[in-house]
Amino acid sequence: MRSVLLALILIAVAPFAYAEPAPPPAQEGTALEITFAPYFLFPTMAGDVAVTGNDMEVNVGPSEILDSLDFGFMGYLEARKGSWGFAFDFMYMDLARAAELENPIPGAPPLGADLGMTQGMYEVTVIRHVEPWADFIFGARINNLSASFEAYNLPLAGEDSKTWVDPFFGMRLMIPSERWLASVRFDVGGLGLGSAYAFQIYPTVGYHVTDWVTLAGGFRYLKMDYKTGEGRERFEYDMAISGPFLGAAFHF
Repeated sequence: MRSVLLALILIAVAPFAYAEPAPPPAQEGTALEITFAPYFLFPTMAGDVAVTGNDMEVNVGPSEILDSLDFGFMGYLEARKGSWGFAFDFMYMDLARAAELENPIPGAPPLGADLGMTQGMYEVTVIRHVEPWADFIFGARINNLSASFEAYNLPLAGEDSKTWVDPFFGMRLMIPSERWLASVRFDVGGLGLGSAYAFQIYPTVGYHVTDWVTLAGGFRYLKMDYKTGEGRERFEYDMAISGPFLGAAFHF
């Protein structure tokens, strides 16, 4: 079952991973401003998951997650004009590795298997600049995971795919500065429409190297609780994810 567990770990990182450095303070009536920000996250995860009715406890650090990664890309794009903005955050990962499955025979050793997995997160956010130091945000986060496994030398294989959408709303608070960046974003979501609930908060500190480049880093915490199905169809994802991040933002 470790193969499916690793796939769940990666889908967990998706909604957690985006960490946009806040753009320089916007001014009402200015021209269109565009920000693109690639970033990297070093997550730690702790919580419980269930796949096909099998319960597992998770406590995983950054090195185990990164060792399982075959390909991945994360990025954030924001367009802003005056007091309104629109943002799109995206993450895609492809995992292919040897792994271990829980043996269906009690007490027997784990089974070797091949794992294939693709997963993505796509988030759309509307931004309303309400004060020089505050943005109101709302939107939807789409989480998608497809995983498959095949045991060595045994007719044992399976696959699962889950997609859920978490609406959210929150605030981004900023300290306006010509060169230095200090901000904190927090939002709540799920509301029983996707996850039972989802909450995240992350402070960011950075420096505007030039008018078009910002280097930033910070820390992020996300908690979500998603459940669906019964018996062998039961899927549960109750997880807390936290860790530092680094990124660069390019302003146009």
